[in-house]
Amino acid sequence: MKFRLYYRGKLKSNQGKGDKIKHKQEIRRYFHFQLSRLLSIDKFLRDNINQPSFLIKRCSFNYLPIVCSEFSTISELNILFLRPEKPGNVFGDIDNRIKTLIDSLRIPKNSEIPKGDSPKENENPFYCLLEDDSLVSRFSVSTDHFLDWKDEYEVLVIITVNVKKTKSDISNADFV
Repeated sequence: MKFRLYYRGKLKSNQGKGDKIKHKQEIRRYFHFQLSRLLSIDKFLRDNINQPSFLIKRCSFNYLPIVCSEFSTISELNILFLRPEKPGNVFGDIDNRIKTLIDSLRIPKNSEIPKGDSPKENENPFYCLLEDDSLVSRFSVSTDHFLDWKDEYEVLVIITVNVKKTKSDISNADFV
């Protein structure tokens, strides 16, 4: 199964303290919306993954991953990272910004949910791509110049997701 996700906005480095937990949850919400749309159009996902037994409770959230060990699936990510800087110029820390992105694709640990945060309307369940980032078997990153930026910190990231089976069984028989 192959599909694309995108993110447009600020993508901060994973280093340092501050509001990185809140930042990752905001990005996670950006992806939740797209993944809920994916489930609305993909009958296999809707009928098989969208089950109470797949829910993972963290604080007040019920997270539901698309790629999970229960389904014997892994993912490959091909990331196109567009940024305002010209190619060759590095603003910030690319590898730590990608770490922020990948962390935002997975279900957070309890300590990674902002204090006082709770599900908003249409966030129960809260869809995430990954149960855990260990389910990423391969990823590649290409960077280029983002020509339509609104401020110097805005990026556009396009992620091609390829979900693969690690073994075939009844639970994932329809995964392509």
